[in-house]
Amino acid sequence: MNYVSALEYLPEKPAFNQFWPANVHLVGKDILTTHAVYWSTMLMALNLPLPDTIFAHGWWTVDGEKMSKSRGNVVDPNKMVDAFGADAFRYFLLREVPFGQDGDFSREAMITRINSDLANGLGNLLSRTLTLIERTQAGQVPVPDKTRAAERDLQQAMVALLNDVLPRHLEQLEFSRALESIWQVVQIANQYVDKNRPLTLAKNESDADQLRTVLYHMAETLRCLSLATYAFTPASAQTISHQLGLSIDFNSPILEHRVEWGSLAPGTTIHKGTSLFPRIESKPQGAKTVSDATTPRNRLQRSQYQSLPYRRPQPCSTSGRGTGTDNHRRVHEDSTQDREGPRRRTCPEVGEVAQAASQSWRGDGATSDRRRNW
Repeated sequence: MNYVSALEYLPEKPAFNQFWPANVHLVGKDILTTHAVYWSTMLMALNLPLPDTIFAHGWWTVDGEKMSKSRGNVVDPNKMVDAFGADAFRYFLLREVPFGQDGDFSREAMITRINSDLANGLGNLLSRTLTLIERTQAGQVPVPDKTRAAERDLQQAMVALLNDVLPRHLEQLEFSRALESIWQVVQIANQYVDKNRPLTLAKNESDADQLRTVLYHMAETLRCLSLATYAFTPASAQTISHQLGLSIDFNSPILEHRVEWGSLAPGTTIHKGTSLFPRIESKPQGAKTVSDATTPRNRLQRSQYQSLPYRRPQPCSTSGRGTGTDNHRRVHEDSTQDREGPRRRTCPEVGEVAQAASQSWRGDGATSDRRRNW
C-alpha cells in the first residue's frame, strides 16, 4: 500500500489525485506477478483505480551473468559517471538495449558507442557549426537566403522527428528506438554539411548567400536537437542551447505543443565552448607499449649481442677416449642408470658437422669451397 498511502502521509498538500492512478507503473521483471496480480487485487478490493500500464524492465548482465556482489561483477554507476560523464552513461544504457529486455554491459561497447554517436555525431556537428559561424559570420547566427530542396528535406526530417516520431516512441517506452530516430537526423544533418561544403563556400564571395543559408540551417537543427535530446542527455542539451546563445526553459513540457521550424532568431550571438563529447582513446586490454615490454632473460637484446667477443668454435669432445679431432664424436650422457653404469651413446654425424664447421671458420683460401658447401 505504500504506493498510495505515501501520497497522503508526508506531503503538506495531499497529492493522491495528482499522482494516482499512475500512467506507468515501472517494476522489475522478477516482481511482475506481485504487482500485476496481488497489487491489482488489493486496489480493486479498495475500489481504487488501477495503473494505466505496468511495465517490467529487464536486467543488466556482465558476460551473460546477473550482477552479484558475491561474483564481484557489479558495475559501479558512480565510477562510470566519474569516468565518462552522466549524459554519456545515460545515453549508452538507453540506446544499447531495447528497454524491457536484458542487456549485457561492456565497457568497450560503451566507449565505441560514445565515440561513434556522441563524439563523431552530435559533438562534431556542434563543433563544426559554431566554428564556421565564429570564423565567417563574426559569431552571430546569419540571416538565411532562399531555401533549396536540401534545406527542405532537413526541415521535414526534423519537424517529423519532434512532432510525430519521438512522441510515439516515448509513449511506448521505446527509448532505444527514440534515440535511434534522433541520431538518424543527426546523420542527415552531417551529410547536409558534407554535401554543401561550407568551408568551400566561405572562400568565394559569390557563394556568401548560400553559406548563410547553410549555416543557419545547421544552427537551427542543433536547436531542435537540444529539444529532442533533453529527456536523455539533459546537461548536454543545455550546453548546446547555451553555446547557441539561447535560454530555453527545459523545465516546461517542451514537446507538449507542436514544434515549428525557424524559431532561432538571426543575429543571435553564439558562445562557443569546449567539446561537447571528447573522444575516448582506449588501449586494448592487456596491451603493452614497447617501453613497457620486458626482455626475456634467455634472450639478448641486439646491443648486447653485438658487444659480445667473438669466440672461434672448438671441436667437440670425444667419447671418453681422450681429446682431439680424431673422430669428433659427441658423447651424450644418459641419466638412466643400469647394472653396467651410465649408458653411453655416440653420434658420429654430429662430430663430422662440428669438424666441417671448425675448418670453415679459419678464414684461409683453401677452405673457401668447403665453407660454401657447408
